[in-house]
Order: sequence, then C-alpha cells, then structure tokens
Amino acid sequence: LSDEFQARHEEQAGAKLHLLHNATEQTIERLEVTDEKTHDSTLFNTGSWLHGRLVLFDLAYFKYRRFALIDENDGYFVSRLKDNANPVITEELREWRGRAIPLEGKQIQDVVDDLSRQYIDVEVEAQFKRGQYEGT
Repeated sequence: LSDEFQARHEEQAGAKLHLLHNATEQTIERLEVTDEKTHDSTLFNTGSWLHGRLVLFDLAYFKYRRFALIDENDGYFVSRLKDNANPVITEELREWRGRAIPLEGKQIQDVVDDLSRQYIDVEVEAQFKRGQYEGT
C-alpha cells in the first residue's frame, strides 16, 4: 500500500479520507481517499456550487484567495482566524454588556490585547494581493 498511499514516514502507508458533508440534508457531497501527504485544502474546489451555501472551515483551509472566491460565488464561510492575520473590523455582530470597547474600524491585532473576553463575533475586511493566474 505504501506505493499508492505515501505516508509521512518511511516504510509505512498512510491514507486520508476527505469529506464534504451537507449538514442540512445529512448527505455526503464529496468523498475522496488520498495519501497521507496530500494537504486537505488542495481538494476544496470553489465554484457555482457554493451559491447560497455556508461553509465551516478548519484553519487548514484558511486562505484569503479561497474566501474571496467563495464570496464571488455568492457563498458564505465561517473560519477561525490565524494568529498572524490582521484584518479591519467592519461590524460587531454581538453587543456586549459592561465596559466593552468599540471595535469597529480597528485592526484585530490593535485591540486583541485590550479585550477581556476570549471570543469576538465580528465581520472583517482583509486585503491580499492576487498573483497572476493563467495570464490574468
């Protein structure tokens, strides 16, 4: 099996199951078995199938380009934020009681040390550079 399912260690085989589950309809949309070395995010393809759908991501899928493609296909996503990300907060989605500090218009890294709470529920805007892809 090690010829077909390369593992991270020599003289072993390793397989991964990649699965896209539709939680609303309780169905499996996509199923693929790969070797252990294949990164999870390489098997997530964007396209018109995302229209009106919400995708929940693990950090392995965090990529601004992927998020932009989901948005361009009129889809939605929820993801945790990488530690080094620093987007601008455009809207607070939850009102906090007590001595909550205003977050709108500020960058995450500028306010994170001033927060008493562990989580925030906000919309953000991030900028990234798109490289040339197939001549465009």
